[in-house]
Amino acid sequence: MDKFSKEYLFAQCNIQKHCVCINFINPMCIEDNIVSHIYLMNVCLTEIEESQILSNINNEINTNGELNISFFLDSTNPLALLEGVINTENIESIELLQR
Repeated sequence: MDKFSKEYLFAQCNIQKHCVCINFINPMCIEDNIVSHIYLMNVCLTEIEESQILSNINNEINTNGELNISFFLDSTNPLALLEGVINTENIESIELLQR
């Protein structure tokens, strides 16, 4: 599974319950701050989207593009969750963290 794909991020966060530190190629503007990384807690999907992602995982299909997520910016305050959209094509690297 491509480690920057929607399927990989869903599997790590929603199934295996990891927090994923995502470093961006191009920094993003979030809440009036320019950030080069975030801490991804959850991939937010509708039931239909989740069904498709699970099917893709079972069939070893990787997809990229925009993804609705919940995340935090400060590693010392993981309860300050935000919601937003990232594009998986803007991911430079990731690091798996324990929740």
